[in-house]
Amino acid sequence: MLRWLRGFVLPGVACQKDEDDLRYEILFQDLDSDGDGLVNIVELQEGLKNWGLSSGQNSEE
Repeated sequence: MLRWLRGFVLPGVACQKDEDDLRYEILFQDLDSDGDGLVNIVELQEGLKNWGLSSGQNSEE
């Protein structure tokens, strides 16, 4: 029974992980505007502003 359940549940979990990884990769690429593989504070603030989100302190309203 456990073997059947494991085969039924785990492939779905693996698929969800792949989808999550893809979402994070797209998010990161969107934030990394200069393509250096890092997201600095300016890129993060600009990304949040572009998405219509507040970046916290000193955010423009």
